[in-house]
Amino acid sequence: MAELSVTLVLPSGGTRSAEVPDDVPVKELIPELTTSLELPTTGPDGRPVNYRLDSKALGREL
Repeated sequence: MAELSVTLVLPSGGTRSAEVPDDVPVKELIPELTTSLELPTTGPDGRPVNYRLDSKALGREL
């Protein structure tokens, strides 16, 4: 299993570097990132917060 070096841009505008496995589907990666980055899972209105991964290189959502 190879890893990819990525730069994560957080909702606050800050960035974090990370190594992520290249064989894990994005739908499985997002919950792990949400937990490890301690991002909120519910908004102020009590509704779930949805996160996504966008590729700057591809110019689209992953």
